[in-house]
This record gives sequence, C-alpha cells and structure tokens, in this order.
Amino acid sequence: MPAALDQSEPQKGSGGSWIGISSFRTQRFRNESGIIPAEKVPAFGSDGSIIGFRSTILSAGGGYGYLWDGPANLFASILGGATLGVNLLHYDLATVAANRTTAQVNAHLRGSFGLNSPRGFLKVTLMIDYYNYKTASIDVGNAVSSGLFAGGLRF
Repeated sequence: MPAALDQSEPQKGSGGSWIGISSFRTQRFRNESGIIPAEKVPAFGSDGSIIGFRSTILSAGGGYGYLWDGPANLFASILGGATLGVNLLHYDLATVAANRTTAQVNAHLRGSFGLNSPRGFLKVTLMIDYYNYKTASIDVGNAVSSGLFAGGLRF
C-alpha cells in the first residue's frame, strides 16, 4: 500500500486491495454578525440567523485502491471509499443554541499519477472528500478538494 498511497516505496507490480477507512474530524465556524447575509436570512427558514456551528464527526467504512504499474516507471493509482458516521452538530442562532445528532455518509476519492523509480518519485495527486450535514433547515455540507505536486529522492 505505501507505493499506491504516497510513493514512499517503489511499486512492484499492478494490483489492488480493499481497505478500511476511519476518520475523526471536527470543524468550527463563527461570525457574530451572522453567517448568512441579512437580506437572505428569510430564505433560510428558522435557522437563518445562524452565527456559528461546531461539527464533530466519527466515521468508519471501506474502499478499494488500485495501482497500475506502467512501463518506464510510470504509475497511476486510484482510491475510492465511503464511510458512515455520527455527526454531533452544535449551532448557535442569534437568540438560542441548538444541537443535532445525525448519521452521515462521506465519500472519498483520490487519484495519483507520475513516475516512481528505485531512485525517487515525481507525482500529481488529486483528492476529494465530500461531507454533508444540516441544521434543521440549512445544508452546511461541503466538499474538500485538494491537489498535490510532490517529488523526492531515495538514498
């Protein structure tokens, strides 16, 4: 798996594997003047006056990763997975605080390609994690995407 996920080892052939995934994530956002612009508050129902939230998620699931070992040290790898978790959401409205506990499904996708040789590696990686959670009337979910360009030498 190290060759497929982070190129910390040279790959020794194409192959795939089922994997277990677990995650713990917490995030917090607060703005005393309100998260939603004042002119849009009525469109968001009872939670339109939200000024902050804290989300804590614990999840577990699985996925599948595959590494293609191409000619001339070329490689491509992909990993896809899904987790099911518990989301503890605390949010503050302008006049009252509220709590909500929900189940949530998270999706994870990661792909890399580049060169991986016994002397070093050069790669591009793209990652997308999708999380979705709601207050009583607002969808607060997000997709986190990132890219990475990396290289290294082995001594």
